[in-house]
Amino acid sequence: MTYFNNDFVKFFRELEKNNTTDWFHANKTRFENSVKKPFHKFIDDLIDALRFVHPNLDMTAKEAIFRINRDIRFSKDKSPYKTHMSALINEYGKKEYSKPALYVQANNKEVRVYSGSHDLDKLQLEKLRRHIVKNITEFNKLINAKPFKSMFGEILGEKNKKLSPEFQKAAEKQPLLYNKSYYYFYKLPPSVLTGSKLIEEIVSGYKKAVPINKFLLKGIK
Repeated sequence: MTYFNNDFVKFFRELEKNNTTDWFHANKTRFENSVKKPFHKFIDDLIDALRFVHPNLDMTAKEAIFRINRDIRFSKDKSPYKTHMSALINEYGKKEYSKPALYVQANNKEVRVYSGSHDLDKLQLEKLRRHIVKNITEFNKLINAKPFKSMFGEILGEKNKKLSPEFQKAAEKQPLLYNKSYYYFYKLPPSVLTGSKLIEEIVSGYKKAVPINKFLLKGIK
C-alpha cells in the first residue's frame, strides 16, 4: 500500500526553509492532507504489523504520534515546528523510553527507524549491566550477529566516565558496560515513502533488532 505522495517530501523540504507560524498556517491544508492524515494511517497499519512481535500492543496511531510543534520553552532554537513526523510504537506507552520498542521518523531526507533502551533509571541500569556481565557470551553474540550488524551497525548511547568496581573488570572486555543507554537505528531513503512496501521494509529491518531487544528487556525488568 502507498501512504504518501510527493507532497509529503516537498512539504518538509519547504518547511526547512520557512519554519514560521505564518508559513505553516498558510500551508495547513497541505499539512493535513499530505502529511498528518497519511502518517496517521501509516502508523495505524504499522502498529498492526508489529503485533507479531508485541502481542500485547494496544495503542492507536493518535497515542503513538508526536506533535509536530516543538517545545521551545528552554531552547535557543525558537523554530516552532519539527522538520519531521515521528511516532513511538511501544506496548508500554509513548512515554516509556526504557523498554525497547520502535521509533520512526520521516521527512524529505530519510526515514529513520530506532530501537533500544533510553532514559534508564539508576536501578534499571545497574540491573542491565549485571545482566550483561552474567550473560556476556550471549550479549556479544547478539550484538555481533550478522543480521543485526548489517542493518543497525553498532549500539550507541551516552557513556559514564567511571564505573563502579563491580563492572570495571568486565568493561575491559566489553566497553558497552559504560553506556547509560543502548540504542541503534538504521536509515531508509525518502523514496520508500512513496513506494508500496514501506511497512514491509520497516518491519523487515526491525525484526533484526528483536533478539537484542528481548535481551535488554529481560535485563531491566
